[in-house]
Amino acid sequence: MTTENENLENKGFSYTFADAIMQTSKEENLKSPYILVAGCTGAGKSSLINNVLNRDVAKVGAGEPCTMDARVYKNMYVEICDTKGYENGNEEQNKKYLEDLKDLIRTVDMSTGKNNLVDLVWYCVSAINGRFTDYDISLIKEIRDCAYKKPVAVVLTQVDLSNPSDLSVMKQTIASKMPDVQVFCSFDPKQLRRPEQAKIIEEAVGPGIHELYKWSLSHLDEARQRSFLYACDRDFDSKEEHCARYIKTAVASAVAAAASPIPLSDSALLVPIQLGLMAKIFNTWGCLDLSKSAVGTITTIISTNLGRSLAGSLLKFIPGIGTVGGALINGTVASTITYAIGKTSVAFCRMVAEKRVRGEDFEFENIFNSQFDKMLEDYIKKNYSI
Repeated sequence: MTTENENLENKGFSYTFADAIMQTSKEENLKSPYILVAGCTGAGKSSLINNVLNRDVAKVGAGEPCTMDARVYKNMYVEICDTKGYENGNEEQNKKYLEDLKDLIRTVDMSTGKNNLVDLVWYCVSAINGRFTDYDISLIKEIRDCAYKKPVAVVLTQVDLSNPSDLSVMKQTIASKMPDVQVFCSFDPKQLRRPEQAKIIEEAVGPGIHELYKWSLSHLDEARQRSFLYACDRDFDSKEEHCARYIKTAVASAVAAAASPIPLSDSALLVPIQLGLMAKIFNTWGCLDLSKSAVGTITTIISTNLGRSLAGSLLKFIPGIGTVGGALINGTVASTITYAIGKTSVAFCRMVAEKRVRGEDFEFENIFNSQFDKMLEDYIKKNYSI
C-alpha cells in the first residue's frame, strides 16, 4: 500500500532534476569560452590549465585531438586548446607551428558561421630559460592579429625553478617590448615539497594564477564569464554571492506559490522552484561535470532524496503537524524550506569543491546520500523555528 509520503514524493518529483537542468541552461544562456594556450614545448602549458581551473582537466593523454599537434579539453563550461608548442632553434618547425596556430584560430564555428572561435590566449614562456625572445614577440603579434586583437596574456611558467634575477629581467624585457600585454607568473604547487612554499613564491613573483583567473574573467562577455566562473574551483566566495541571488529569487517565487495556504500533499507547486534553484547552484559550483554520467546520477539521487526529506524528516519542524495530509504550507513555511534548501545546496557544493581542490577521493552519490539530508535538517534546527 502506498503511503502519503510516497504519494507526495512521486507527485512532486514528476518534475525531475534533469528538467530543471535543461531549463536552467536555457535561462542562463551559457556560452563556453574558448581559450588557446600557446608557447614553447615543455613550458608547462598543461599544468597551467590545471592550475587556473584548480582541478585536473589537462591530464596526460586526455583531451580530444583537434590537430596532430593540439588537444582540446572541454566540459560543460569551457574549452581550452593545448597546443604542442614550438621548439627553440628549429626554424622549420616553428614556421609550421605558426601556421597550425593560424588554422586553429581561423576554424569556422559551424553553429554561427564565424571564423574566429578564440576568446582568450594564454602564451606560456618558461622562466627556467630566462629568455623572452624576438620569436616570442613576433608569435604573440601574429596570434593577436589573427585572432582579431583578442586579449593575450603572457604567463611565465615554472617560476619556482627559475633564478629570481633572471625572472626580474624577463619581466622588465616584456614590459619594455610589449607594454600593452599583461604578465603573470605560474608554477605547479603540487611539485613543492612543502605547501607553505606556495605562498612565499606567490608573494615574491607578483601577479600569479589567481590574478590570471581574474584577468581572464574580466575579458569575457557576461555569458562566458558565468561559464568560466563555473569551470574553475576557485573564488568560492564569489560563487556563494552568485548563488545568493538565485536563492533570493527562488524564495520570492515560493512565497508567491503559497500565497494561499496549500496542503502539503499538493506541494508539487513548489518542487519546480526548489529543483530549479538546486540546478542553478550545482551548475555554479561545477558539480554537474564530475563525470559523463554525473547528470544522470545526480538527477536520480536528488529527485529521490530531496523528496524524501521534504515529505518526511522536515515535517517534524512544523509545529502542530501530525500527518502529511493535515499539513498546510503557507508563505513562511515555503520560503523557509526553499531558503534552507538553497543554503544547504551551497554548503554541500562547497564541501565537494574543497574535496576536489585537496585532491581527496570521493564518490558524489555516497557523499550526497550521507550528508545532504543531515545538513538540511541541521540548518533548519539551527536557524528556524517554523
